[in-house]
Amino acid sequence: MGAPAAVKLELSYGDGDVTIAIAPDRSFDYTVPPEHVDDFMQPRALRALDGEGHVVASTYVAAVAYWRGTERR
Repeated sequence: MGAPAAVKLELSYGDGDVTIAIAPDRSFDYTVPPEHVDDFMQPRALRALDGEGHVVASTYVAAVAYWRGTERR
């Protein structure tokens, strides 16, 4: 992970955010709930936050099919 100060991640769905803990070894684990799988056909914001809640990095995540579709356009 390129944000060493990050202590948690926030994934933004259209109907709210989910907090994802970052383990001491810098790993994290998150399983997308079945009701949100189709949400990833559009990019979703993923933010890395430090211990004070400041955004230290951000990007967008989406399904592989979404990114491949944008490559073909």
